[in-house]
Amino acid sequence: MREEFLVCERATVVGACRSLAAWVLLDAGYGSGGTVQPSFHPPHPLFPRANATPALDAVRVIAMTSRPAPGTSIKRFDHVGITVADLDAVTAFFVSLGLEADPKMAVEGEFLDTVIGMSGARTEIVMLRVPGGGTTLELSSFTRPDHLPGSPAAPANELGLRNVAFEVQDLRAAVDHAAAEGYGLVGNIAEYEGVWRMAYVRGPEGIIVSLAERLENQGDTMSTTVTDEQIQALVSTAKPYSLALLHWGPERHRDGADAIELEHQRRMVSLRAEGVIAVLCPVGSDTVAGVAIMTVPAEEAAEIMAGDPCVRAGMIRFEVHPCHGFPGDTLPA
Repeated sequence: MREEFLVCERATVVGACRSLAAWVLLDAGYGSGGTVQPSFHPPHPLFPRANATPALDAVRVIAMTSRPAPGTSIKRFDHVGITVADLDAVTAFFVSLGLEADPKMAVEGEFLDTVIGMSGARTEIVMLRVPGGGTTLELSSFTRPDHLPGSPAAPANELGLRNVAFEVQDLRAAVDHAAAEGYGLVGNIAEYEGVWRMAYVRGPEGIIVSLAERLENQGDTMSTTVTDEQIQALVSTAKPYSLALLHWGPERHRDGADAIELEHQRRMVSLRAEGVIAVLCPVGSDTVAGVAIMTVPAEEAAEIMAGDPCVRAGMIRFEVHPCHGFPGDTLPA
């Protein structure tokens, strides 16, 4: 089975809700945590000792350690949905914060009735997203049946969907703009460990919007001063490479998987010995199988990866991105 060749630019996911918002902010470096990783990884068959991951601070996040059944794992975060009474007003509020809105559409019929468990329902929907894409925000307003009132001024500790969070360029400006539109702060602006500045804004219909600004040059751990000339000199040495990202596929645990994976390992090590792969990094994860920096163009790299035994068996999916690197860079011994 041939994987489609994929080239895309990194998009920033900036919207989430309640506890999920904390995951987004932690993943972006909120506080000192850095990227959130599960606290348990199964041994990688090629480098079984390279997978030890210390348990995360339980105060920050409780990571699930159980493994999902094959075929049931979540593939991606798609959107957060909020039911509102005045769709136009709420849409205008989020557009004023910088989101882009898709055209309004109506949904009704058997599909909607079946999913939500109501008969004769009709709703109007607007999807909003940050410029450049990413997780979307779905606003929905029911015309049938009538909507039920929510809590117009729910406190932050009330159970349920409590806020949607966005990273902004200038928090003060965003808060002032919201205030000019008639939407004030829930509490006040606060800073977290010199890294983030954050505030809750009470939007239309009581929706809490969490706005966070990353503080520049805070918590900087650079000990070496780098001049503009040094940066330009390094950039001038950059050469094109290809970045191959390998993800576990739906057939990872198929019959004969161990033998197929052994042939995959043999092929990857052979490509490394031939210089086609400059850097080979197996990853101990339930979702990511490995990363490889390849010395051939992206199109050729994609063709090579399409012939991998695990890819053909559906055990691994891959994507290839053109990238640049600096010849001579090496991994520490």
